[in-house]
Amino acid sequence: MNAKTIPKNDIEFLKARLKCKQKDYLDIQELCPEDFGSPPGDTPLDDEEEEQERLDRIKKIAEYEKIEERIARLADANKLNGNLFRNLIPKSEDEPVDTYRMLKQLEKEIEVIPKIIAAIQKPVDRGVIPDGAELLTIPQVARKLLCAESMVRQWDNKGLLPIPIRIGGKIQWRKKEIEDWIAVDCPAREKWEQIKKVGGD
Repeated sequence: MNAKTIPKNDIEFLKARLKCKQKDYLDIQELCPEDFGSPPGDTPLDDEEEEQERLDRIKKIAEYEKIEERIARLADANKLNGNLFRNLIPKSEDEPVDTYRMLKQLEKEIEVIPKIIAAIQKPVDRGVIPDGAELLTIPQVARKLLCAESMVRQWDNKGLLPIPIRIGGKIQWRKKEIEDWIAVDCPAREKWEQIKKVGGD
């Protein structure tokens, strides 16, 4: 997979990488140690060819590491071990190839990538209220009231909730006001406004 064929969509990208790694795993299983060396009788390269081969290898490593770093960042972002995909390639051709280690590494990667995909695909819980939040959305108010989002909309339309803040089609409520409103048994909007006035006097 070169830079031109890398999918922009994270899910498609991860699925493509998973397929590549599964193929690599099967290919390596079929190889013997001799397959990693130079073919018998291979013609030695001259200095210029060696240098070009070295530069080509550096370029390929850089491309590979860029691809793997994308996987690593997606893993990190979803609370999985991104370091599993970092610093994997030997920097020197003189380093011995450990096929057992390569297979074990691929096994771990093949196990983790589907977990990254699942984490990305997991629906976001819009009802979660972050620490320090001052305004609540419809899903967050629904979470507070232990009801469906559709009920929050209905109650708002019927004037049963505190007056919301409406900006550009977005409806929100002040978190403190919703909590105070719940504390006095959720009175209708008109009565709640009266309670607020009495409390403010």
